[in-house]
Amino acid sequence: MKILMVAPDAFPVSSTTGGSVEICIYEIGKRLAEKDQVTILSRHAKGLPSIEKNGNLTIVRLPKGPQYLQDVIREAKHCDWDIIQVDNRPLYIPVLRKHFPLGKIILNLHSPLHL
Repeated sequence: MKILMVAPDAFPVSSTTGGSVEICIYEIGKRLAEKDQVTILSRHAKGLPSIEKNGNLTIVRLPKGPQYLQDVIREAKHCDWDIIQVDNRPLYIPVLRKHFPLGKIILNLHSPLHL
């Protein structure tokens, strides 16, 4: 399976950085990558590569800011994903749905909903 995980742009996802949400995304992605192709879209941070590959796990880091969701969409269109998982950003769902009308999109909320 080809799985895309979309991280919020609050903190970068890596094996050594991030908050609780980003650590969770990384650890779940790492375990899923034992059998499936997993790509995590995250925000960029100084000192981290723009693209990091480790076996079936790829992390693509995008600039933080108001264009983050548009960058996510642009990157996501490079592949036909079996599943798109969005973490902690429910407002991303309708926008992604417009671009991937037949896609399987999952929302993973780690904390109470704050809009």
